[in-house]
Amino acid sequence: MSARYCAGAGYLALTLAALSIAGCGGSPSDSGNGDVWTIDPASPPDAQVLAFLHGVHNFVLKDDEIFTATTRLDPAPADGVVAAATLAGGLALHIEAPGGQPILVFSSGQRAPLRKFQAPEGNR
Repeated sequence: MSARYCAGAGYLALTLAALSIAGCGGSPSDSGNGDVWTIDPASPPDAQVLAFLHGVHNFVLKDDEIFTATTRLDPAPADGVVAAATLAGGLALHIEAPGGQPILVFSSGQRAPLRKFQAPEGNR
């Protein structure tokens, strides 16, 4: 085998290992990597669409940082909120938790309740 082939195979193996660790492990909160949150399906449609378009329909919240896939959103300063970030196009969001119920709030006014993500049961 050539050195180029071995290096390529090594990169592929590392990538697959990282993906399996990130996506197939136990509960995300078990590893100390944060909690996975999702938009409640009963949220207003405009909030759901906006969240989907900006990739925050599912996200990881670790302390006061928000991660979508492998991207950490740019934090935004905000008082009295769980976390805040800026999105493309100048849109901002923050997470409030009045009474313990987290709500995703966009700077354009849309609001969407959040719930902890639960992976669907596989077919048995």
